Amino acid sequence: MNTPPDQFPPPGGTAKTEPLATLSLVFGLLSLACFSVLTGVPAIICGHTARTRINQSNGTLAGREMAVIGMVLGYISVAVSIVAVIFTVLIAAGTISLALLAQKAPQLQQSAAQPIVTLAAGQISSACMRYKNDNHQFPPPLSANDEEVDATALFAALAIADNNGVPYYSPDGSGIHINGIPCDTWAQPLHVALDLNGDGKVNVGGTNIPASSLIWSSGPDHQNDHGAGDDVKSW
Repeated sequence: MNTPPDQFPPPGGTAKTEPLATLSLVFGLLSLACFSVLTGVPAIICGHTARTRINQSNGTLAGREMAVIGMVLGYISVAVSIVAVIFTVLIAAGTISLALLAQKAPQLQQSAAQPIVTLAAGQISSACMRYKNDNHQFPPPLSANDEEVDATALFAALAIADNNGVPYYSPDGSGIHINGIPCDTWAQPLHVALDLNGDGKVNVGGTNIPASSLIWSSGPDHQNDHGAGDDVKSW
């Protein structure tokens, strides 16, 4: 049985370099320079293919070292690229999360303020009604805006003691206070409106709301929106 001529090394023992081995090395060097899968993947494919052909050539093809080096460089490039992508995704996700958190910060602050305002509102409303029941009228401060009363004068009046010696309103244990006036979490004084004319409604901002008293916070923008917008309100 005769062996095909291409199964023997060429005359003189000189083997031809497998072109794909050369390509693998070139792509591998390029991928190492830019850590790109666009050159890393071809380096790996060409390297594997070249090594297979060299193994099957019975010595007629050379370039195994170049193929191996190209493959190794290709794998390194692909691995670095994957790590870079993962890192970029994590950074982007973190940035988006921070942005969303920043957008929700006012709502979170408002949610945190709500229990404080609600607690104070209940105590203020109760104090005003106790005062009215004992004195047959609300505290005497004049209206500052429609039926919104002057907070400083109101809480000065509510600080006096009733017939049992108990103040109508005390800042102790009632949330944040500045100079005796209850405030929201942004250190803004709470607004109070009372049914001063006895019609069963409270007029705030030109709107009549059925109630005997209304208490609200101006919120983080420090604007008196009468319970609208970002205000924290008690009704």
